[in-house]
Amino acid sequence: MIDDLESRYSILLAQLQEYGYLVDSPYGRSIERIGISVGFDAGSFVNRRRGNLNIGWTELLQLLAGVFDRESLIRAAPNADHSLFTEGMAYGLRVRGQLPVLIDRLTADPLTRRAALYVGDRGDDMRATLPCTNTIQFLVRAGRVHAIVSMRSWDVAKGLPADIIMFGGLVQVVARILGYSPGRIQVTAGSFHVYEADLPVTIKYGPTQFVLGDEVPRTLETIRQWALDQLVSEQQWAGQVPPWVDITAGTGSQYYALQEEQLDASRS
Repeated sequence: MIDDLESRYSILLAQLQEYGYLVDSPYGRSIERIGISVGFDAGSFVNRRRGNLNIGWTELLQLLAGVFDRESLIRAAPNADHSLFTEGMAYGLRVRGQLPVLIDRLTADPLTRRAALYVGDRGDDMRATLPCTNTIQFLVRAGRVHAIVSMRSWDVAKGLPADIIMFGGLVQVVARILGYSPGRIQVTAGSFHVYEADLPVTIKYGPTQFVLGDEVPRTLETIRQWALDQLVSEQQWAGQVPPWVDITAGTGSQYYALQEEQLDASRS
């Protein structure tokens, strides 16, 4: 198990390449380990080179709004493979009706073990529409909201950076609605892999924590409308940090640009 993801992402990648197995897939050959668990704070993120954090922020907004908006994803990531942006990956549509029930259950019984969102449903079976995430369980303990996520498949290069933003933002929203503090997230992946075409994977060093700002409302109904408004505003986020997100260290794009300049200078 990898704990403290935010400081050990590079180690995680090195272990995957050293101990993983080569596996062919319809999307190319990958290096894979099975049954890997990763833990991190709700609000952690990693920023890989050639990556795009805007995908994570946009997926979080769609999850909260309960919609699938392919055009907003294309605007957020114009150079990405847009064939990957499908309704099957739209978690917002899948959990839209479950979120109010989850909030009500946690409000009535904060210590419940039944507060779980089912992302994959019976109609998916083992078809191509089956999402990468199976379930997201919420546990309130000692005044903090924690999440346990089960994934059938997790791409460490393209998927993980966006997913931990989406999961972390969701936990922060649930905690905000209920009046608790956000806690930890534990993700267990059946297939934990990286595609050879994406190697080498390196990260941009800098801030690794985000907190949703005061602009984000505190009830589910108002959060949904707010998230929808953000999606249709077509705002481009400078430095891949939206105005409704507070970074706990560094200064967004300026910080990353400085790190890149220092790295380039060291190589010359």
